[in-house]
Amino acid sequence: MRRVSVRDMTSFASFLQAMSGGVLDTLAGFDKQAALDAGIEPGKVRDWAKLYDVYVAPTNAHRQRARAVDLVRRGAFSLDQLALIERRLDVVGARERMRTRLDVLEELVAARPGSYQSFARMLKRLVPVEQVAPSDGASFSRSRMGKRTVTVTADERDIADLEHAVTRGID
Repeated sequence: MRRVSVRDMTSFASFLQAMSGGVLDTLAGFDKQAALDAGIEPGKVRDWAKLYDVYVAPTNAHRQRARAVDLVRRGAFSLDQLALIERRLDVVGARERMRTRLDVLEELVAARPGSYQSFARMLKRLVPVEQVAPSDGASFSRSRMGKRTVTVTADERDIADLEHAVTRGID
């Protein structure tokens, strides 16, 4: 991002600087209720609260936190990028999370992915999420104008047989 002098800074440029330049400085004064009262989308406020807890709030892991903060500053990550990292790390166990966070941040700083999309793709590769098979089940909708919908989750072969039987008389 191009550096803008304070004199030339518009409101939007100030906003962009807060969201992507010095994000940890932006989070330093985080107030969840004030953000909610300002009309910020609650999911984004939750993301910011998590980032505050990870990078700013008091901790016992001082060295690891300092390393993470250094990597965030070197990588010049945006709030959205950091939030994506933390959402991705939710699948990692609590004991491994900080070590994994440091490894991921180091990789991202070294690679310097450009766009948010390339950042997300790289992060997906760095922190793979194990796929969990859906549970067997069925759900039925309410009647609307004499019609209902059924959704069934079962073994692939059973659903193929059901599909064949149900669609036999449908054009």
